[in-house]
Amino acid sequence: LGSFALGVGVLSMTTSIAPSFIFTILVDRMEDSLPAVSATREFLLNVSRTTALAASVLLLALGAGVETLYVLLAGAVLLEALAR
Repeated sequence: LGSFALGVGVLSMTTSIAPSFIFTILVDRMEDSLPAVSATREFLLNVSRTTALAASVLLLALGAGVETLYVLLAGAVLLEALAR
């Protein structure tokens, strides 16, 4: 149980901190186009949040339970971990 808790904690910390580091690296490499980089980042964040919210509401409207959303979230976290 301790190993599981540590693994989940590290994964949770990584998924919340890594995007900030990636953005910093990107900005350092593209200093001449900082406004475009920032606008693109914010646009992609808003699109992904809107898509996730719309999909969640649609699933709930179709009769899926909250448990289904948790299973999908676990799958998304797993895919994110594998993509790194």
